[in-house]
Amino acid sequence: MITYWQKDPQWKDLTIGDTKLTLEKYGCYICAIAFMKGQSPDVVLEILNRNHCFTISGKLDNYQAAKALGMTYNYMTVNPDHACVVETNQFKGNGYPQHFFVWLNDGEGNIMDPLDGEIKKCQYNMVSYRIWEPTPPEFRSVIDNYTPEQMEKKKTYCYSIGITCSTCNNNWCKNHKTKRG
Repeated sequence: MITYWQKDPQWKDLTIGDTKLTLEKYGCYICAIAFMKGQSPDVVLEILNRNHCFTISGKLDNYQAAKALGMTYNYMTVNPDHACVVETNQFKGNGYPQHFFVWLNDGEGNIMDPLDGEIKKCQYNMVSYRIWEPTPPEFRSVIDNYTPEQMEKKKTYCYSIGITCSTCNNNWCKNHKTKRG
């Protein structure tokens, strides 16, 4: 299993968006997304930077990033019972209000932690769950046609059963390729 360490010399000095923030200090989320995407952090960061997925302060626009990476994104506060990116507040007292790692859901409680690039037992308090998955092919054209403003307006959330629009509450079922709702 390939793991990603945010301090890896290959990408530690790369900057996030137009900021001076580097992957070495602030790259845990990018490394975790890269793990879920199956591409190295430098490749993922290049795609995100090219598609202007960061605010001027370096915060990631998750929906724009998902579109750029050909993935779906969903935020949850309950464990989804499958591999996902997890937020912890473990280092808040050290000046880092967030840290992200990958919950492997392997039945052993293991995580891939970008702080050291190792697979290990989870010792962190889990605050929220970020689901990053490949976009089902039948929805790719729907999502590709949305501008970032439309994505935010429609609040399109992607679940394993398809895409749910919180504005109109319609579901598009990937199993039946039909619109329900």
